[in-house]
Amino acid sequence: MKPQSLVFASLLMLARPPADLHAQPSELLSCFEPGSFCSEAPMDTLETYGMNCGRTFRILAGRVGFPPLVNIGPVTIRVLTYGRPSTAPLYVEIRGQREPVVGCTPDLAGALVFIARGFPWQCGGVWESIGPLDLTQVGVPLGSEYHVQLIGFSGSYIQSVAVACVEVVGPGATSPVRPVTWEIVKRIYGTH
Repeated sequence: MKPQSLVFASLLMLARPPADLHAQPSELLSCFEPGSFCSEAPMDTLETYGMNCGRTFRILAGRVGFPPLVNIGPVTIRVLTYGRPSTAPLYVEIRGQREPVVGCTPDLAGALVFIARGFPWQCGGVWESIGPLDLTQVGVPLGSEYHVQLIGFSGSYIQSVAVACVEVVGPGATSPVRPVTWEIVKRIYGTH
């Protein structure tokens, strides 16, 4: 083999993404099952919140991260939250991979993509979402890895909105939230 051909073949191999990158998931659903997340704070700071109506909501202390996903296009990020008066918001961030990291890590700050407030207050919580979100706009190139992470507060005087589940879905996914027109709202509340 000629030296030029060898150099070209080597460059071609370096330009190809690793095979395991394509095998990584591009979507996520975690309701905080063991192994589906990692926490910056000790596990005992993830407290179960009452009034769950069949759901377990957790109040986060610090960052909670999820395993890396691959950016294959715009995504919708949803969180199932439960708020109450005088709670702090829950922050949802995206963090691109700046260096190879295996698994889940909540160690670094990311780009804030939305703030969950837990409204309206209702038994079983409320799905809050953003999307479709173009991750390239927050520094995650197509085909590269990124992490979703949540930031919450838990202290003596204030706690963040509680969260039960986190979901990341790609293009073409349907939302669990049904759109409602103004006419339907007026009929429900009897205002014509």
